[in-house]
Amino acid sequence: MANQIKSMKKELSSVLNDARVMAFIQVVRRHGDATLGDVFELAKEMGIENLNVNDVFFGDLPSTGKSWAKNVKALPAVKKVAPAKESSELDTRTLKGRKKYDKTVFRALSKRGWRKAPDVREKVGGTPGQVRSSLARLIQSGSVEWEGRARATKYRKAS
Repeated sequence: MANQIKSMKKELSSVLNDARVMAFIQVVRRHGDATLGDVFELAKEMGIENLNVNDVFFGDLPSTGKSWAKNVKALPAVKKVAPAKESSELDTRTLKGRKKYDKTVFRALSKRGWRKAPDVREKVGGTPGQVRSSLARLIQSGSVEWEGRARATKYRKAS
């Protein structure tokens, strides 16, 4: 009898841990503007170890291997933002493509108003990484100025 209870406790602990990880991933996916630092800090606070960033942002939810897990209703999915441009129109892998994209990003900025990177992305398309890399190149060239830190960073054309 004691072995049965011990086995059930072990299984229950494993299932609850899997459920915590799945819930954590779903919450993080709903907050698409969270930084990696935010994600890792939350994981640390929640006691979630061995966090695989690929699973959190891109992979399928981990399976517990239990048949009941397939029947559990998933929480609402993260609203996906469709890129403004087709991927065939956007090429940042070549120098020519990066220059073209940088010009597009530069035109999306104004001299008076400050804009956040996600707002620029909505206008020009691309991934968050492509927009931030483009803005970094424009800052380095002196064409763009910025203020703020992390998610509060704003950009505008240099005066």
